[in-house]
Amino acid sequence: MKKNTLKRTFAALAVSAVAASMASMTAAAAFDNGCDKQDNKEVKFGSSSMTWQQPAKWKTDPIDPSTYTGSAKVYFDKVTLPYDKAAAMAKAGTAQTINLNVSGAANSVNAVGFHTFFDTRLTVVPGEYGDDITKGGALGAFTENVVKIADGQYNFVASAGGNKLRDGVLFSIDFKLPADVQPGDLYPIGLQFWTDGTTSDLFYNQEQNAAGRLQMAYIFTQGIENGYIAIENTTTTTTTTTTTTTSTSTTTTTTTSTSSTSTSSTTSDTDTDTDTTSTTSGKGTVTGSSAGTGVVTKGSTTTKSSKTTKSKTTTKGKAQDSPVTGVAGVGVAAAGLAIAVGTAFALRKKED
Repeated sequence: MKKNTLKRTFAALAVSAVAASMASMTAAAAFDNGCDKQDNKEVKFGSSSMTWQQPAKWKTDPIDPSTYTGSAKVYFDKVTLPYDKAAAMAKAGTAQTINLNVSGAANSVNAVGFHTFFDTRLTVVPGEYGDDITKGGALGAFTENVVKIADGQYNFVASAGGNKLRDGVLFSIDFKLPADVQPGDLYPIGLQFWTDGTTSDLFYNQEQNAAGRLQMAYIFTQGIENGYIAIENTTTTTTTTTTTTTSTSTTTTTTTSTSSTSTSSTTSDTDTDTDTTSTTSGKGTVTGSSAGTGVVTKGSTTTKSSKTTKSKTTTKGKAQDSPVTGVAGVGVAAAGLAIAVGTAFALRKKED
């Protein structure tokens, strides 16, 4: 029990020493902020004047980061906002959170140190406990320290008694957009490697062995990706489209000719916008309009034809073997012929 207590005490002292050392070394002077050019362009990690330098105290041959076979990665969020939303956020003072994330390095790191830079058109909104940078879940077991170097420049360090890094969020910063936010604006947020030759940014394991050095060399040369808040280059517009649909209806009339003996009674009594109805019970009937178009319907049927001239005519007689046709005018002529023949036959019989 006593041994474990001493171990935890030494670990706590080591954490404090790392944080104090990093803070004191980086609070002295501001650095070139490559994320504050305000030219609305993304800033790649490694594009600053200071790039990775292997610590001299390692006293080893230069390490080749390309031999790293792990998957460790550190990256900022990249957020794109519609202009209308960004303008509303700026007016209301609503903050946009940007996270620095880590993946592929769980249980392999006990100390981290980063120099963070961002576009000074952005304003930092302190977190729940008044901190400009808030530690994330990936550093739950770590003790952290945050130092503001200058506007748009911070140093963040954290360490733990053991390789207790987890995948997830390393830290978060809440930013308020400028009041004059414009479509097409882009506000870079990123890391820049820093060293004074003795102390440098860190991503290191507790053993400080070859595996830890190789992973650290890889992170600060190939494993970091900067982020941004970008505003879409267009505003939202509403377009109304009217669609007209035209329907075409095609009616096909089939005319059937048949011979039948029937008693027909045809009555038409219509005027404009009044239909003519002919109802007949029997083997068949002929119905039609004044144009003379006939249609045969079997059985008891009611057929309507529209728009005939107003007249009342009732004709009674016997039709025998009268032809039926659908050709215009022939229906009326055939009916008349049947009546004439019937009348002549009756007169002749009377004369006889």
